[in-house]
Formats: sequence, C-alpha cells, structure tokens
Amino acid sequence: MTKKITVITVLILSIIFISTLVVTSTYAVIVNVTESDNVETTNDIIIRDLLTNDNDEFNSIYYIVKSTLNLTKEEMDTVMESLPLNIVLERVINNVTSNKLHGTVKYTNNELYDMLVTALNEDNNINEHIRMKIIDKSRGYIQEISDYLYNIFIFNNLI
Repeated sequence: MTKKITVITVLILSIIFISTLVVTSTYAVIVNVTESDNVETTNDIIIRDLLTNDNDEFNSIYYIVKSTLNLTKEEMDTVMESLPLNIVLERVINNVTSNKLHGTVKYTNNELYDMLVTALNEDNNINEHIRMKIIDKSRGYIQEISDYLYNIFIFNNLI
C-alpha cells in the first residue's frame, strides 16, 4: 500500500497531475466544478495543495515522496513550486473533470508520462539529478498512477 501511495505521489509531484488528488486520513483535495457563461471551471489546485494539510503543515505524502526521492526540503520546494509541473497538473485535473462529467477521452499512460517529462525538461530550476529521479520513478508505475488519477472525487456544482 505504501508503495502505491509513493508512486502516485511521485507522479503528482511530477505533474501532479494531476492531479490530481491525494487523500490521507485527515485531508482531501476536492475538485470543485462551477459554470459561468457556459464555461466550466475547476478550483485552482497546485502541487503544494496535495502535500499539505488544511493547516498548511506537510502531510504524510510529502514525507513519503521526500524520502523516496531522497530530496532536501529545498529540493521539494523547487518541485512543488515548478510552474511547468503545476500547469500540467491543471491540465490533468481538467481532463479528469471532463472525463468524469462528460465521458471525454482520458489521457493515455504515454500522454501522462510525456507531459511529465516535458514539464520537467521545461523547468530550469529543477536540476538534472532530481529530474531523472522523478522520471525514473514515474515510468515504472504509470498504470497505477493513471488508475488513481481517474478515480478522484469531483464535486459537481453544476447539478
């Protein structure tokens, strides 16, 4: 179970997609969907949201990822604040939301992985060593990550 949570978190950090959303025993990130002028929008979720509790303290997922990747606090901050990774996370959350609400096509495992690699390569603040750790860990567990991402909770305010 810990291995699966670690894998999921690494991808989320990497992209985060996406995503997506990590649930711990005391904390959950919820995708809240609203509509304005016939345009559906989701609440803004960044990687840091997935790794902190309601009181802004780091949650257990943060420490699992930090330990698994053997990163310092400063390196974790760099990953969490990565603009390209947070943009990918937003894209994935929007895709998950659209899939859940309208049955649109999910990203494939290869698409998810390619978005992660592209985002990591676009961010000059993430050094090569960290980049490769994230890429290597994510590749091995992409199916589990995809399964997790497309099983997140979407709160639909449109009904």
